[in-house]
Amino acid sequence: MRSQVSTELLFRFDFAAMGSPCVLALYVSDRQTAEKIAETAIEEVRRIEWRYSRYRSDGVLSQINRAATIGSGLSVDNETARLIDWAFLARSQSDGLFDVTTGLLRRLWNEESAAVPTDQEIANAISRIGLDKVSWNCPWLIPTRVDQNPWAQSRRPMDMIRQGWSTSLFQASQQ
Repeated sequence: MRSQVSTELLFRFDFAAMGSPCVLALYVSDRQTAEKIAETAIEEVRRIEWRYSRYRSDGVLSQINRAATIGSGLSVDNETARLIDWAFLARSQSDGLFDVTTGLLRRLWNEESAAVPTDQEIANAISRIGLDKVSWNCPWLIPTRVDQNPWAQSRRPMDMIRQGWSTSLFQASQQ
């Protein structure tokens, strides 16, 4: 039996997204194909970052967070619904270890402060996160009402860990 010799080459594309360095590695036969694929993929990452950024007041996450602040539900579009479905599935399959609502924990440990959070701050944060605090009946998302304190601002039920949410978004949108 003859062995197949691959004519594919590795092409690497470095870019920044979601506050992080990113690398796209492609095995294809030529640079032109690699560049076309990379351009499409990076454009999709940028679209996702723009749409789901927690830093944009007009983004999907801000809409969800505003609903949590006033204690109301909202209807989400199909793409967001598929992501929420995925988030609940990932949480279920990981026995709760993966939960997209844990953004508040990131705020306890940050580059701007060398302070270690107290046990009380940690307990307070943990009590405020969890997809179990979100009612999901597609396409209706009803987050638990958030009170108005500095910690509550970041515990909004869908204040996602950007990397986890955004990486999963591309996978979910392709299914």
